[in-house]
Amino acid sequence: MIVYHGCKSLYGDKLYCPIINYDLRNGKSIDQALFKAQTLLDDLTAPIDKFMLQSALDDAQKTSFKSPFISTTPYRSIARSFALNRGTTGFIYTIEGPDDSFFDFNNVRAKNNFPPHKTFEWMNELGIPLELKLPFEIIQIEEISEIIEIAQVVYKK
Repeated sequence: MIVYHGCKSLYGDKLYCPIINYDLRNGKSIDQALFKAQTLLDDLTAPIDKFMLQSALDDAQKTSFKSPFISTTPYRSIARSFALNRGTTGFIYTIEGPDDSFFDFNNVRAKNNFPPHKTFEWMNELGIPLELKLPFEIIQIEEISEIIEIAQVVYKK
């Protein structure tokens, strides 16, 4: 399966989830950051109860420093919107991995009879746990700087 990740910074082939990046920027060791991220991942993959799962899903999607996943989407246009956020240059990673290795937020919500999260449902977010490593592979990295709009007026009052 091919997915896309849009971001503001170029990380090369060492992509980590937001909580690991956050902790590394704040002086934590990689081992400390991985331990904390693994704890958050466990809340999502082996939750104690459904309330905890729903809360962890919301946290992972709403607050980057609580996400143990690299956020991806099957839609390049969505990744592009994240890469170009705030009107500055960004990057789009094209990543390949097996369908069953992604954490499918919408599917987890549906399986647990949770209502779709209206803020994020449209993204069809697929998470890569903790860091980009096998079975996931970067196929391409693009630097993009703008979207050129081509418009034709079809109605004007």
